[in-house]
Amino acid sequence: NTIQGAKIALMGRISNSMGIGVSGKSIWGPNVLGNQDRLQDVDLGVIYNQSFFQFGASLRNVFGGKELMQFYREYALGGRVTYDQILSLSVATQSKFSNATPYQIGVGAEYVSPYYFAIRGGYRSLIQDKQSFWSVGTSLVSPKLSFHYAMEIPNQPNASLEHTLGTTLIF
Repeated sequence: NTIQGAKIALMGRISNSMGIGVSGKSIWGPNVLGNQDRLQDVDLGVIYNQSFFQFGASLRNVFGGKELMQFYREYALGGRVTYDQILSLSVATQSKFSNATPYQIGVGAEYVSPYYFAIRGGYRSLIQDKQSFWSVGTSLVSPKLSFHYAMEIPNQPNASLEHTLGTTLIF
């Protein structure tokens, strides 16, 4: 029942306060029928940065996603307030294109140390499914290479933990 994936992203600034990004992804694993399946799609994003405040928007699964794998075309909107580029508080929503009402709302906090590590925590709620999750994570951060680990803890009985590993390489 493991879903796996790989993603490659390109990002850049289009002005001093605005950036854009595009990522290609491949995700594989069981679909809702229990058969092995694969999704290949693209995500787009934009971020506006004004020193202590950031606003972002993204479009996920531009080519439509794959309903049998429960990946839909959707969009997300979020904002973040940052103090001295060390402590951040954020809020975000996600909605499917088929229904503009947000199906997910999340809040989070992050501390980025000047000594190459970061810790973060958050809470998200799947409104219609009446499910919620706590999350914690940490990163080792350097100017060119970073490693990330996160764990999501469901509030539902008998639900399993979800672990995420990632790396970022900046050219």
